[in-house]
This record gives sequence, structure tokens and C-alpha cells, in this order.
Amino acid sequence: MDNVQRIGSPSKGIFSDILDKKLPNGWEFGLSNQVYQDNQGKSYEAKGIPVHIDLNYPKDEHKFVEKLMKELESEGDKAIKTVLEEVDY
Repeated sequence: MDNVQRIGSPSKGIFSDILDKKLPNGWEFGLSNQVYQDNQGKSYEAKGIPVHIDLNYPKDEHKFVEKLMKELESEGDKAIKTVLEEVDY
């Protein structure tokens, strides 16, 4: 949508459910089972959905939470501040 801006960091690009399979020797594995595309037919699998304003959040979820907590204590929520700046609040 033209009137929407994504702020944060790109997603991890994990959309599909996993199709679990078992080999005759007992090994198990999973396959990406679906293809998700946007209105123009573009897939973001493994790339992630891009953002308009990248706040460079860490990809590792534990590092993300750690960074977010530190920012909240020291300077507030960077994403909310960015939104307020963008809408001239």
C-alpha cells in the first residue's frame, strides 16, 4: 500500500509451514512447503520483507530484546520516536 511505511528491520523471510518427512532409514527432515508472494508475484522467502526506515535491529532475538531494553531505559522507544517524527507530531 502506498500510504504505509514499514519501520524497524527486515523480517527474517520465514513464511512457509514446514512439511515434515521421514526417510526409510529413520532420518527426519523438513521442507519449505508453500510459496508466498506479494501482489506483483515477488517472493520474500529467505530475504525478508524490506522496510522503508531501517532501525538496524539485531537479527538474533535475544540480542534484539537486550538492545531494545537498553534503549528503552536510556532514550525511549526508537521506533515510536521515528513514527512521531515521520508524521510531524
